[in-house]
Amino acid sequence: MMSAGSDLDLTFMLKQGQVEVEQAAVATDFSDAEIVEKGVIHANNSLITTSGKEKVSILFEIKDFRKGIHVLQWENSRLDLEEEELLQRTKDFQLLRVTKGLQSIIKGSDEGKTAHENLSLEKLVSYQTKVHGQRVKEKAKSVEGLEQQTRVASRENAELDEDI
Repeated sequence: MMSAGSDLDLTFMLKQGQVEVEQAAVATDFSDAEIVEKGVIHANNSLITTSGKEKVSILFEIKDFRKGIHVLQWENSRLDLEEEELLQRTKDFQLLRVTKGLQSIIKGSDEGKTAHENLSLEKLVSYQTKVHGQRVKEKAKSVEGLEQQTRVASRENAELDEDI
């Protein structure tokens, strides 16, 4: 009983701090409350922060590892598809019927023919350009003639209008 008489209730006004005790509607019981030094709280916070940073770095490593796995799987599937395509091309070449024209193209003796074709096509283009120019000139002359006829007809109409 002696200790009960020496216990004193004191009220402190503190500049900084936070009360983390459940607040009751009528009266809050502070019997479980403890005052903790600011340095201890900062130390705990720094431990929590470093632990969180370590967990985040581990998560990034896991993410990068999984990303690498996905890239390898994609590369593997791409190579499988490329292999299928090459096998299909090989099969197509093996089943291709070789004609004389195709043989000449493969041998390279067809170059003379293509050069001759190119020369004849160039001659054709130049001839058609020349003919087109002549046709344009003819059409321009016919347009001039029609314009002159129009002028003559307008003069005649003007004279007839004056006579009336």
